[in-house]
Amino acid sequence: GGGFRGRGGGFRGRGGGRAPKLPVEDVAFLSTVVYTDGEGRLAVRLHNTDVVTIHKTNGEMVLTSGGFKTPQTRVVITEVLQALGLQLTVSQDNAGAERWCVTNGRNFMMPFNDGMKIRAQHSGQALTRASIVEQTLLQMQTSVNVRTKDHPTAIRIREQIAGKTAGDGDASALAEAEGTYEEGGGQ
Repeated sequence: GGGFRGRGGGFRGRGGGRAPKLPVEDVAFLSTVVYTDGEGRLAVRLHNTDVVTIHKTNGEMVLTSGGFKTPQTRVVITEVLQALGLQLTVSQDNAGAERWCVTNGRNFMMPFNDGMKIRAQHSGQALTRASIVEQTLLQMQTSVNVRTKDHPTAIRIREQIAGKTAGDGDASALAEAEGTYEEGGGQ
C-alpha cells in the first residue's frame, strides 16, 4: 500500500523515511547564483540579495547581508572572503547580539556593515579577485550538487533557481518559487 502519513510528514515509498535535513552550508550554496551584472561586476546572489559584488576593473568588493544576517548569508560571505585571504569573524557583544567583523587575521579588522567596501590593494588584483571568487564558488556548488544530487530539498532548490534564472519573464512562477522555500529559517 501507500505511505503512512502521521505527525511530522510521514514516510514515502517502501521503507523510506523523510530525507534528512540538508546542512545550512548545502542550502546556502544551492541557493547561490554567481553572475556578471550590467555594470561589469561579479555578483554573488543568495536568494534575492547580491551579498557580494566585485568590480572587475578596480577590484572593489561590496558586502551586504541585505538585512539578513543569517547562517546562510554568513556561510556564503565567509567562503568568498576565505578565497581572498580574509575572514568573517562572529562574536557577541555584551547584550548578546552577534557582531560580524572582516579581518585578514593580522593588521586589518573592520566591523561588518551592509554596503561596506573593501578595495583591492592594487589594480592588478581586480580581475584576479573576481576570478578567484567565481572559481571557488563554482567548485563549492559542483561539490554540493554532486553530494545532494537525489535529495528532495536540493532538487526543489535547483528547480527554483533554474526558474529564477531562466529569464522567461513569468512573474507568477518567479513569485511562487520565491515563496516556496523556507527550510532553515529563510536566508
